[in-house]
Amino acid sequence: MQIFADIAVSIVSVIVVAAYGWSVRGHFASPKTPPGAWGISALVTISTLLLLGLVWMVEQPFPALLAGLALELLSAALFIAAVVASRQAQLRFAFDPQHPHGLVRGGPYRVVRHPFYVSYIMFWTGWTIAAWSPISMFIPPAFVLTYWLAARMEERNFAASALAPHYQTYKEDVGFFFPRLGRR
Repeated sequence: MQIFADIAVSIVSVIVVAAYGWSVRGHFASPKTPPGAWGISALVTISTLLLLGLVWMVEQPFPALLAGLALELLSAALFIAAVVASRQAQLRFAFDPQHPHGLVRGGPYRVVRHPFYVSYIMFWTGWTIAAWSPISMFIPPAFVLTYWLAARMEERNFAASALAPHYQTYKEDVGFFFPRLGRR
């Protein structure tokens, strides 16, 4: 049973990372790749190699494999929902210094302002749980910090754009990475 769980985690993980790779060219639109986005690519590559190796070299508790896989699948569903909701918006890469030209409020954007980043954090956390190794424990905090910094930069870009008043209202209604309880 362990081998099938290792295979499932590996296949799902590689497919999700490939989908992230597709999104860089197939979904997001920036004139050039910002240095911060290159940093994310390096972090993704290193984390992928480490976690894939750990899944196959270290014995994990079966419940950890299942829990990690479930979180990865939930993150993939959120990622797909964010792609569908923002398909026409021509969102920019993470760390792009240019001002946004549109505001997405549908789909998962009704619940959190940064659903892509939330999906990425969920995915890396899920894979870390599945790998079940102290060596990998730095990965989720590294991605949380990275995506928090990217999201804060995007929020500053919105605040400096013509969309500032609309984004301010949106911020009052919708949570950053977590849903806002008691919203309007």
